Amino acid sequence: MSRKSILELNANEARQFFLKHESYCNIDLPKYFSFSELLEKISNEYSGKSLGDFSDKKKMTNLDDVNYLYICQ
Repeated sequence: MSRKSILELNANEARQFFLKHESYCNIDLPKYFSFSELLEKISNEYSGKSLGDFSDKKKMTNLDDVNYLYICQ
């Protein structure tokens, strides 16, 4: 089986990848550690919405220099 880089996936493939519990942890955890329920709830909540639906332009204008110090140090 050939593996693809996440950068090679189309939008639907990437979504499916990120909605799998196995995509977040590569160590063996007990079965009660499952992200599946949380991922399903997130998927249901945000399904059909675009990234623009989550931006508040008024709040975003106050964040112009948020990462400047972090990146430059």
